Amino acid sequence: MCAPQTILMVDDDVDVLATGSAAFEAAGYRVVTAENAESGFAAATTEKPALIVLDLMMEEADSGVQLARRLRREPATQGIPIVILTGVRKATGFDFTPASRDDFEWIGADAWIEKPVGARDLVGLVTGLLEAARSREAEAQ
Repeated sequence: MCAPQTILMVDDDVDVLATGSAAFEAAGYRVVTAENAESGFAAATTEKPALIVLDLMMEEADSGVQLARRLRREPATQGIPIVILTGVRKATGFDFTPASRDDFEWIGADAWIEKPVGARDLVGLVTGLLEAARSREAEAQ
């Protein structure tokens, strides 16, 4: 039997971490959490998660983007899929959703989803990204 894939959740909202962890664990994933960008970076480099779910606004309004871009520059983490999970639209009234592949590349993310999000939708998005990553790996071999 294979070990469960690890999902790293980085968010300063402990309620989001708790509900997200419960949803991912119920779907068979192992979950590691971090409450800020620095501990998220440390966890990403030591835990080697299969995927990272990252809040956009933590210590600073752009902490999530800064962390995603930092992870993309780090050889050990540059290939890990990143999902930005954010409440920026609700907090600011503006839609910052990336509109193009270039936007996603600049941010350093593979997907973007707005809070609040249902557990089923979040788990479905993550599962789809992980399946796509496995397919790319298989094709490369």
